[in-house]
Amino acid sequence: MADQESVRSSVLQVLNKTNAINVKDVNFLHSMKPRPDIPLIQHNLCEDITEELKSKLNSLYHETPTVFPAIDTSTLVSYRCQTFPLLYCVEITSSTPITRSVQETGKWLWNVTTTIRKNVINCVGYVDKKTPGPFDMTSVSSRRGGLQLLNTVSVFRRFDEGDQVVLVGTAKWYLPSAGLVLQDYNWTVISPSTNPDYDCVARNYYKVEATRVSPAKTEAQKTILDLVGNRMRIITQSMQDTSLSLDERISAEKSSA
Repeated sequence: MADQESVRSSVLQVLNKTNAINVKDVNFLHSMKPRPDIPLIQHNLCEDITEELKSKLNSLYHETPTVFPAIDTSTLVSYRCQTFPLLYCVEITSSTPITRSVQETGKWLWNVTTTIRKNVINCVGYVDKKTPGPFDMTSVSSRRGGLQLLNTVSVFRRFDEGDQVVLVGTAKWYLPSAGLVLQDYNWTVISPSTNPDYDCVARNYYKVEATRVSPAKTEAQKTILDLVGNRMRIITQSMQDTSLSLDERISAEKSSA
């Protein structure tokens, strides 16, 4: 589960330089006269989008066996990022062995997903993360970079199955002048490892894809897709590195105890 606020920050820096968003986006921002504590998507619209996304989470959960058809929990570290220009999508997969238990890893990852980091707050115009239940999280974010604007609505849900933990999420990305431009999906499965050196393995699959937009908006959309895909690659690799480093530290502490 990667931090989308960081992605928005990188996207808008490039959009400002390339002028990929037209003047309508700028006019929209001026007319809204936003305050830092007010989202730049209308409240009712946010609620509708959030409810729509939440209604898909159970279906995404039931798709998990299809997303991970071949389970090899003995695999050590793996990572793959693929771009499909003709399909207008990016896919990222990873497998990370972990010395902590399934439940410990699930709680750690859920905490990372639901926590707003201070350094992220500084670069986001508005972010509102809520946990309506112990295993649900919703997020609405509006990122301003100069006069550019990008809005995201995302939801995540955690499923504890006893012997494994499954986290699923989905998000929609919006530009004021173009509407919906991207949608992404995220699955993470934490299950026992058959490798005796590890307690569990975390496998992740992330996909972001373009939606239908008018021909005039395809340039901005392609720019965002490329940037989001690249930024998510960096973030997911960083998450994997963080998990491996934490494991090394815990192992070292156990050895010295």
